[in-house]
Amino acid sequence: MPSREFVLEARRKSVHLVSTLIVLIYEYFGKEVVLWVLMSFLVTVLILDYFRLEHDVRIPFST
Repeated sequence: MPSREFVLEARRKSVHLVSTLIVLIYEYFGKEVVLWVLMSFLVTVLILDYFRLEHDVRIPFST
């Protein structure tokens, strides 16, 4: 089983990877596609946060 430090570092690296992917998507597909991707991500996060706070749903990848 990976150590907690390894998991935290992997999460940190994933943020950088997603940031790079956003730039690449913008370069290849344009601004409108990036905006749709980011809006979809925002809506997903808001829905997950609502269930986490209002219904005490445990989300596996949150701390």
